[in-house]
Amino acid sequence: MECKRLQSFVHGRGSPGQRFQAAHLFDPTETTVLEVLIAKLEGKTQKQKNPHPTHTLAWAAWCIARLGGWNGYEKERPPGPITFTHGLRRFNAITHGFVLASQK
Repeated sequence: MECKRLQSFVHGRGSPGQRFQAAHLFDPTETTVLEVLIAKLEGKTQKQKNPHPTHTLAWAAWCIARLGGWNGYEKERPPGPITFTHGLRRFNAITHGFVLASQK
């Protein structure tokens, strides 16, 4: 599943990913975690906001790339597979913690 996600992020990181829903790769719990994370990862200026429509593949890829160390500015090189790998590892750890905390 992780290889499928990585490939999807690389191909759907920009406008092509706006045609696909994140629900194809993320379950409802993961989508909730994405929503919370994006609110935390977005900066105060418009250039630091996630520019993609909510709940699309591009929206999710933006979040995973930010978790992987990408700065989020469109003028920078787009995130690649290594950035997405680091971000996905971090996302999985955060999601695992979220699930554990929810089971109280």
